[in-house]
Amino acid sequence: MAKAGAKWKNIDNVLKKVLSASDLTSRVARREMYQFCEETMADSKENYVPVDTGALRSTGKVVVEQDTPTNFKLGMTYGDMATTYAVIVHEDLSAFHPVGEAKYLSKPLAKRLPTLPRRLVAAVNRANRVK
Repeated sequence: MAKAGAKWKNIDNVLKKVLSASDLTSRVARREMYQFCEETMADSKENYVPVDTGALRSTGKVVVEQDTPTNFKLGMTYGDMATTYAVIVHEDLSAFHPVGEAKYLSKPLAKRLPTLPRRLVAAVNRANRVK
């Protein structure tokens, strides 16, 4: 099954610090990261993913790939058995799409990623004030 996805680079150090913090901080940060991914996926579906029949757009999802006390991995992917072309559509910069464009997941992620550290700090601070 071909899937198009996006990976975050250089975020491992931030995650290690967050995951090694208190249980509350870790839970809040994980929840905030999941929300960030859901919002990024919604942006991708609404503004970037090419649409012909809607099949590709319907496969976009956020999944928790790993959730242990020391590791937390989220995935944002498009594609399933019915849309094996997800990677080709994502990577082919020369293709014309009347609706949407190539790099339909990478672009919204790159646009939104600089806001993540500030969001994590704000969420953790709010949670620590309430306890």
